Amino acid sequence: MTDGSRSTPFDPTSLTWPIDRHQLRDFTARTRSRHEATGLQTSFTVWAFTIVAIQIAVAVTFLVNGDPVPTAIILVPFSLIAVIGLIQLLRWLPRRPDHKARFRIARMAEANGWAYIDSIPFPAQPGMIFRTGGRRLSTAVVRIPARHAIEVGNHRYVVDDDVQKDDTKTRLARWGYASIRLDVPLPHIVLRSRRGARLPIPPAAFQQLSLEGDFDRHFTLYCPAGYETDALYLFTPDVCDRLIDSAGDFDVEIVDDHLYLYARDDLSTTVAATWIRLLLALAALQDKLEQWARWRDVRLSAPSAETTPVSIAGSDAAATALTGVAPSGRRLRRAFPWVATVCGLVYLAFWIVIGML
Repeated sequence: MTDGSRSTPFDPTSLTWPIDRHQLRDFTARTRSRHEATGLQTSFTVWAFTIVAIQIAVAVTFLVNGDPVPTAIILVPFSLIAVIGLIQLLRWLPRRPDHKARFRIARMAEANGWAYIDSIPFPAQPGMIFRTGGRRLSTAVVRIPARHAIEVGNHRYVVDDDVQKDDTKTRLARWGYASIRLDVPLPHIVLRSRRGARLPIPPAAFQQLSLEGDFDRHFTLYCPAGYETDALYLFTPDVCDRLIDSAGDFDVEIVDDHLYLYARDDLSTTVAATWIRLLLALAALQDKLEQWARWRDVRLSAPSAETTPVSIAGSDAAATALTGVAPSGRRLRRAFPWVATVCGLVYLAFWIVIGML
């Protein structure tokens, strides 16, 4: 690691130490979260059995009145709903929190002088994976003290695939993430890895910017309209080379004063090789943060000025006065959800036609 971590190299050995049963039990009792495995994983089941309970009450009313035909009509379809709910419950059970794995991660964090947080419901972070879906939860969060603070964790949320069409139903989306705190806010820039997964909030295509060399073979870069020169200032050829060599498997997002690396697999894990690969990628990027800290948005001081980045070498007061990003550069425009819109219109037209028959 760089910054404050150069003198304390990463020690992964505690990830494989034997687990003391009593320590594990104390850890589990101390970190058990009501946000996991209960409401998050069984909401559909609760909903299904609630409906069935109501229908059983109605069916009993018909039985008391001696009318078995409506009873059968009511019970059969809603019994199927109960079966679906049970299948959903069984589907979630294997995904309950792995307390042994989290205990190992917490022990590794302590051995390296890092902080560990078992779960954070609805984390207040600006990254795109934290701003989409329902029942958001970050788990196994490790915070590494350094001049540019680092956070590594896993994040999940419930997503409707009418918007993200990877599957055909509501599902649980899972991401691993790592973040670096930057010195100053920067324009919203997204680098979609060619080897990565579909982004949860895909930017509109008109914001793509092509860079020189082989960079476009590895990443697609998106920046706000009018900030193309700023993106070229931030992503110099040496920065691009480091991203290709060290972070080619990750999607990258710069938003406000955070830099994020995203992966569809857990990054806070018991696999030492994953930590080593991630820490090397973060170290390679940290070496370039001093250059990024000199970026200023001239639009804040002179809205009519040319849209070129500026590095202020004057007083600290002058530099502080210009710290920030103009409104037009704070967030990318997201892609229009054509698939969801078309499906909604077709569904509406279907019921209009049925009503007219």
